[in-house]
Amino acid sequence: MVFDVDPVKAGQGGSRWAGQEIGKVPGGKAGVTALAEAFGRDGQKVLAAAWAADAPPRLRTLTQVEILRRVWVHHYYWDARGRLRWRDGHALPPASLRFDSPYDTDAHYCVKRDTAWSGYRTHFTETCTSELPEVVVHVATTIAPVQDGELTAQIHGDLAAMDLTPAEHAVDAAYVSPTQIERAQRVHGITLLGPVVPDHSHQAKSGDGFDKAAFTIDWDHRRATCPQGNLSRERRNLPSQHTSGVARGAGDERPLSPEPQGPVNSVAGGRCLGEGLRRSATNLLYDEPNEAVR
Repeated sequence: MVFDVDPVKAGQGGSRWAGQEIGKVPGGKAGVTALAEAFGRDGQKVLAAAWAADAPPRLRTLTQVEILRRVWVHHYYWDARGRLRWRDGHALPPASLRFDSPYDTDAHYCVKRDTAWSGYRTHFTETCTSELPEVVVHVATTIAPVQDGELTAQIHGDLAAMDLTPAEHAVDAAYVSPTQIERAQRVHGITLLGPVVPDHSHQAKSGDGFDKAAFTIDWDHRRATCPQGNLSRERRNLPSQHTSGVARGAGDERPLSPEPQGPVNSVAGGRCLGEGLRRSATNLLYDEPNEAVR
């Protein structure tokens, strides 16, 4: 990280330095904080002058002043004693709301697996017909924090608008879900090909319990039946980025699969709940068309 700011005149004609690398700031973390807050006070003086009653109103509309104001909102706050403080990394606004460079306010920070960057995210769609040249037919660019799966429907809509709808569209796992597979076929007649993200629940990972696939769903009556024959007693729709509906099957004040003796932490009960839990709840993702895709 680099403090890349212009020197601001301060005190008796002195100036602060620019381009100071954090690793070279004397005093360690405390020194870094002190320097950042010194920059903050300098910038605040500029903002206060721009918003002074006798300042020309046009100053506040300058692009440079607006960028400075937004940077200071992102990186500083006033504490309870009225002192300007530098936000640490955990107190910053979300990356989707915060730009990383005053020279490019569309550049945002993002991390994907082991890669971190500031900038954009670009999605290319190209032909892959055997024995023919591979041609890029669509490019979509977003701010970096926008996830890949959020672009699937937009890409299909853009391709359809250009009369370039493919019969099959091969994508990686980030672009595909049961809902997206069903929608691509229903809306555009596209067969969306790609690996669907598996069930990551504790039961599915450990292999010692009942995962979502173990439940039988009665879509007409909106009920789920666990492998021991117990029925869910309610269904609620929950918001989900990757589904058009989420059924939540909740049991009563006992495990869905009790042993005859009825202890809460019974072997079968633990398969649904885990040790010591008294109320069972299983999120059954996907509505009926999506479950069929799954």
